[in-house]
Amino acid sequence: MTPKTRLIQSLQIFIIAIGMNYPTLSQSLDLPLTDNLENSLISYYDAERDAKLKAFDAGKSSDWQDLLPRVGIGYTVSNAVRPTVSWSPLSIFTRRDSKKKAKLSRQSIILSYENIISGHLFKLRQQITDYNLDRETLEAMYKELKIDEQLYDITEARYQENLIKPSEYLREQKRILKARTHVDNYRKTLLKQKSTILFTAKFNEHD
Repeated sequence: MTPKTRLIQSLQIFIIAIGMNYPTLSQSLDLPLTDNLENSLISYYDAERDAKLKAFDAGKSSDWQDLLPRVGIGYTVSNAVRPTVSWSPLSIFTRRDSKKKAKLSRQSIILSYENIISGHLFKLRQQITDYNLDRETLEAMYKELKIDEQLYDITEARYQENLIKPSEYLREQKRILKARTHVDNYRKTLLKQKSTILFTAKFNEHD
């Protein structure tokens, strides 16, 4: 086996090994529809709000219970035990005040979740916009890489025909591997962005 043959085989093995480190190529970069992402986010926080409102409503006392007279034990002048019943008209005003405060507290929960949803929707839309711009950048990088691959094929053909030195071929090999790695790393960054978007939207891609 000639040194040139050994070099070619070593490079082929190296290329295969590099290719095995590109699992991200099988993962889709496509996002779910924006409407689906937004609906998922809204549904999540609607459910959380409804759960809080249910707990809030369950903690309120009933009107008739608050207006019942108080029953206790008292003593007559002769020290005989007797039941007592007391009721204050102020309890009506206290009840009205409590109901007003409860209503305001309930409205506060609803308004707070409207703000939460609005804020998260704004954040989600911004993330989607940034993601789509970065995908356009990746597409441009793929076009550039395709040209680099064609140049590499030309260099490899010239090497096979003994028109260039092995050192020149190795430099081209190193250059194309760096270009592939750069594109793949950028793609991995986009996959992380996609995961962040799905998390923000509370969206389960596998449902």
